[in-house]
Amino acid sequence: MLLQTEFAVLENAEAVRAEADGCLPNRERFAQYLTPSSVARLMASMIVNSPKEVRFLDPGAGTGILTAATVGTLCGLSKPPVRIAVTVFEIDNHLRHYLERTLMLCDELCDDRGVEFDVDLVGGDFISFACSFLRDDLFTGFSIPQFNICMMNPPYQKLPLNSTYASELQRVGINTANMYSAFVELATRLIEPGGQLVAITPRSFCNGTYFAPFRRNLLSSTVPTNLHLFESRTRAFEENSVLQENVILSCIKRVPKASDRVTITSSDGPELRDLATNTVELGRVVDPNDQEQVIHIEVSESASGITELMRALKCSLADLGLEVSTGPVVDFRLKDHLRNHASGNTAPLLYPAHFRKGTCEWPLDGRKPNAIEVNDETRRWLWPTGNYLVTKRFSSKEERKRVVASVLPEGQIRNELLGFENHLNVFHVAGSGVREISLLNGLCAYLNSTLVDSYFRMFSGHTQVNAGDLRRLPFPTRPQLRALGESYSPSLTQEELDLIVNSVLFEGDKTMAKKSHLAVNRAKMLASALRVLKELDFPREQQNERTAYSLLALAGLTPDKRWNEAAAVPLGITPIMEFTEKHYGRKYAPNTRETFRRFSVHQMVQARLLICNPDKPERPPNSPKTIYQLESDALHLLRHFDTPSWSEQLSKYRVRVKSLRDEYERARAKTRIQVNVSETQCISLSPGGQNVLVKTILDDFVPFFTPRGHVLYVGDTDQKFAHFDESELKRLGVTIDRHGKMPDVIVHFKRKNWLVLIEAVTSHGPISPKRRKELSELFSHSTAGLVYVTAFLDRRTLTRYIREISWATEVWVAESPTHLIHFNGDRFLGPYKD
Repeated sequence: MLLQTEFAVLENAEAVRAEADGCLPNRERFAQYLTPSSVARLMASMIVNSPKEVRFLDPGAGTGILTAATVGTLCGLSKPPVRIAVTVFEIDNHLRHYLERTLMLCDELCDDRGVEFDVDLVGGDFISFACSFLRDDLFTGFSIPQFNICMMNPPYQKLPLNSTYASELQRVGINTANMYSAFVELATRLIEPGGQLVAITPRSFCNGTYFAPFRRNLLSSTVPTNLHLFESRTRAFEENSVLQENVILSCIKRVPKASDRVTITSSDGPELRDLATNTVELGRVVDPNDQEQVIHIEVSESASGITELMRALKCSLADLGLEVSTGPVVDFRLKDHLRNHASGNTAPLLYPAHFRKGTCEWPLDGRKPNAIEVNDETRRWLWPTGNYLVTKRFSSKEERKRVVASVLPEGQIRNELLGFENHLNVFHVAGSGVREISLLNGLCAYLNSTLVDSYFRMFSGHTQVNAGDLRRLPFPTRPQLRALGESYSPSLTQEELDLIVNSVLFEGDKTMAKKSHLAVNRAKMLASALRVLKELDFPREQQNERTAYSLLALAGLTPDKRWNEAAAVPLGITPIMEFTEKHYGRKYAPNTRETFRRFSVHQMVQARLLICNPDKPERPPNSPKTIYQLESDALHLLRHFDTPSWSEQLSKYRVRVKSLRDEYERARAKTRIQVNVSETQCISLSPGGQNVLVKTILDDFVPFFTPRGHVLYVGDTDQKFAHFDESELKRLGVTIDRHGKMPDVIVHFKRKNWLVLIEAVTSHGPISPKRRKELSELFSHSTAGLVYVTAFLDRRTLTRYIREISWATEVWVAESPTHLIHFNGDRFLGPYKD
């Protein structure tokens, strides 16, 4: 039996998950989206207390990766529990074999750590069992179990109101139409006082009337300790193409206290490379005076400032005597009455496309009809002409604004009746227009402000703007709205509009006005930096806040500056992160430094936007002294952003940057590392980084351990396939997918017919159990035996990664080039059968 380490148990569990995820015949039926190991590790890290005896519940276990992450975390503590008793539910028999394999890994780890490990694997659906527990009947007299830790990734699935599940839930007092909220609510009832629940779910439960009862029940019995937001709608479960903003919620079952604080973290995707943190009072997450208990996710100090400003506004929509409703005309239900052109017996039919830049443009030539016939069947869906304000119900999350408002003044469209289509939200008074046009103009200015847009994004993860969400916004007073209305014009720029809103809302309060000015400017500068990245054609992976903040830092643009004030500020990665926290209130975890370098700054260097080490080009990119600076032509371009000359300057820059890249490559070629891959062939690798180690592997490891070995592949950070003998690999039965994750060096040791796969580790990536499985699959058709080697420059680096290294692999350290460390035991260097 191989001993498990805390790290290895999760890596091996991830390998099991990856294997199962490739074949899930019941994925759609059971809404199965298996948790990636990085997410499971983050969830397990949120465990607050470790009881001596852990009673653990995983109600939708899948392959058991959440159980593995929890057991690994608990066993890694200086004082691990005495006993871990796990109860896991899994409805899909197809997954049982994978789940049993993971539980065996957990058992091995606990046995090694002297922790008693008990398992109750229930092959059935959690809802039925939990409802039976809670009713205390039909379950052979068992008493209600009391768990002290629960981890879950529940199914993301609707729950029909006429289903058996809905009936069972109603019998225990739970009314919900969604499986994931049912799982969470049942689990909170099965957790003992002081116990902890950690769940990854869609963000949709955080706001909206639909989930209000669920939020009230959850927050009346538990206290949130951690919230993690996956800001990308596609990446938390990107392997399964899930289009949903997800959150991880950790909470303790107890009564809230005044001193309670919530740690809020966020990242773009499941790799958690760009982890940002913010700690706030519980009252900032859930307003105690809010009847709907909406959950606000303030991912930064800047977001916290927005919440403070909005809560200073005390009026509700009802206080203003106004209502907001979804447009009453559902076009597909009345399609026989729709007309492309208006006539004597029709009313104008208004769609979102009719509203642009704060005004109404009707009629339009396009795919949508412009009119609806007025008759007995349609009349009840039409409203009298008047002053109305509308917002679009749907917007892309990547659009500049989530709330887009426009005013339709009475008389602009001359007709007794108007039709508002269902994709609009309409502000009105009892189904009629608003008498005061200045009030509506002021409301339009307010809703189109950066302040409202930033606040709305904090509690709504949808691309949909519901009437209910608008209804629960705080609003200025009537006098304030009138004052805004007097100054409002659709032709105002966003900056002019925000200045007016700021001066009217916080007139006489210099402190709040200053806070508002800072919060709005932070949001606008971030949005504009994202636009720059998009217009410079950066890949979508770099069109994110981390890269935008890096650009702002390197341009020296604090929130109070404009792009024409951009400068070429030489900065290293840590100063970039410090600038972001100081000026934009976004605090990134210290371990994201490498993420900034590899996934933001590196791409800007490749695009020739930045120069790496302008003072000393031969300095390795991963040196602690490395600095970056805006290239002079890039700086000139940025100073024209948001001006009439931007498009012209951008075109010129694109022509110029190509020649700059060529010139840059010629300069870099002089500092490249020359390595011999055979007696007759020499290649060059980019300077610094792991390539210093790659050269040592080729110069020292290959001649000593694989004499006369044939080097088939060498990778480079600049060029993935720096050297590639594709025909020889094919002769050995290996066909390479160029998108596959290759090792750094591949050598064919012909004398013994071994294919030696070598990973060069300087800052990341030894051959872990997961990586070993990936490589074994990538080279599964090899007729040569596979040997796995992790190479390090020195022993100090080895000690940082030793817990991650897989068994049945080799380790080579460059400072002792004639020695090899073998991980496991019956023989030394050679291939192993899995």
